[in-house]
Amino acid sequence: MPFFKSGILKTMNKMTAKHFFFLLMLSSVTFISSAQSWQWAYSSGMPTRTNAIAFKKDLNGDFYLASYTDSNNLRVATYLQKRDDAQQLLWQKQITGEVSFSDIEVNASNHVIAVGFFIGNIDVDGTTLTSISSTKNSAFIFECDEAGVIQWVHSFNPINGDYRSGDLFISSDGSMYLTSQVSGSFGGCAFHKLNSQGDIVKSEFNNDFLIRTFSHILADSVGNVYLSGTCSSTAMFDTIQANLTLSYENFLVKYDSSFTAQWLRTSEYITFDHNNSLVASGNKLYWGVDEFTANPDTIQIYVYDYSGSLIRKVAGPMPDSFFPSFTFTVNSSGELFMAVNIYTRVYCYHYDSSFNIDWSDTLYTSTSGFPFEHGLTVDDSSFYLAALYFSDTLQIGNTMLVNPNSAGHASDIFVAKWSEQLSNSVTELNDNSNLVSVYPNPASEELNVQLYGSPEADISIYSTLSRLVYHSKLKGTELKIPLENLLSGIYFMEINCEGLHTVVKKLVVQ
Repeated sequence: MPFFKSGILKTMNKMTAKHFFFLLMLSSVTFISSAQSWQWAYSSGMPTRTNAIAFKKDLNGDFYLASYTDSNNLRVATYLQKRDDAQQLLWQKQITGEVSFSDIEVNASNHVIAVGFFIGNIDVDGTTLTSISSTKNSAFIFECDEAGVIQWVHSFNPINGDYRSGDLFISSDGSMYLTSQVSGSFGGCAFHKLNSQGDIVKSEFNNDFLIRTFSHILADSVGNVYLSGTCSSTAMFDTIQANLTLSYENFLVKYDSSFTAQWLRTSEYITFDHNNSLVASGNKLYWGVDEFTANPDTIQIYVYDYSGSLIRKVAGPMPDSFFPSFTFTVNSSGELFMAVNIYTRVYCYHYDSSFNIDWSDTLYTSTSGFPFEHGLTVDDSSFYLAALYFSDTLQIGNTMLVNPNSAGHASDIFVAKWSEQLSNSVTELNDNSNLVSVYPNPASEELNVQLYGSPEADISIYSTLSRLVYHSKLKGTELKIPLENLLSGIYFMEINCEGLHTVVKKLVVQ
């Protein structure tokens, strides 16, 4: 099962040998992977007209949601929230003014890096930043530790004109890469390499307004940069000419570490910038586009290797759609989750690694249009989606969300989690299971642990993502564990009896 194979590899660098041994025991359990199942959903309770920008998970399984609120024609505030997997708010930052986040990422120190743009003066936890002028945007960037403490913050504007940050990416060596929208003689867009303190160390200003957008940016371990975006037929990427047979086109381009274009791939489109997706998994690039080769248009997924060779092309869902606004992401096993915003709904799809759709869902959000502002992230078994909804209520799984706002384009942001279903059957993991009784199982309010033949034990409970959710010492023969803080689902209990025997039992919490 790919979930546990990759889960063990990802966890080795941050777990003790004892916990790694525990994961190895879990890998002997037979699970049946099937389609995605809803886990939880909540309405964020943000001010109306608040839009999701990005959603990211950290190494502990907590997650960050970045968003901004606008009025009829101005941004008025931006927010960064951190919550745990029980959806409990851990902390929130609010920056008021004509300001918006453009992206967030989590670095190897498990700190969040946030980037955005603003006009005028803004206050970031006591640090005042000022834009280049009262009418032109500048960018800001900061690093925040797990407790919400700002490590550093500053503004920047490399063109002394209107400058807006875009998509952020952190590479394996800690370098950061950023796209931007620029004005004046610099053309319409640019991209940059930043150091670990958010300072620009290298820039590429294409000086060509025919390159309309740099929507997404990735970088590999040796500093090659991959970008997707939109351009017209006569655009130039250094010496590489865009496709002259297409009036407007989506593009995927590779630049080397000196920011010199190496190869270019294109696909026809009709309008709407930023309507594409680009993610990497393993040695593959997954590029999704709204391709207009006939009426109607359709979503196409191209899979390339890093040399630009086409591995596969797959037509997306809804072949008769009209201007679908979409996004997708891919996990380490090559499974893909796609969200399509069209016809006042968000359609969700899960593809297996062979590009077969094995699960779908429809959310009646009463929203449709461009851009599709959202947050989408993935780990090896779960997908998370955050986006706007205007409907009075929103059904996700067996939860009915209620829009808390009632006036002025009333809307809120929903956040939902789907995970792979696991079978309800499991074999005992060792021959020491008669040392312990765990009851009732399934349980809903309280769990009893009865110990035989050992006066002391360490009790640990893990989620299926190997996250420690409970730990206690059992001194004596019986322990009662309250379950009110655990979500419904499957867990595993590790019982280490005086360091001599380890028993692992599956728990079902209802």
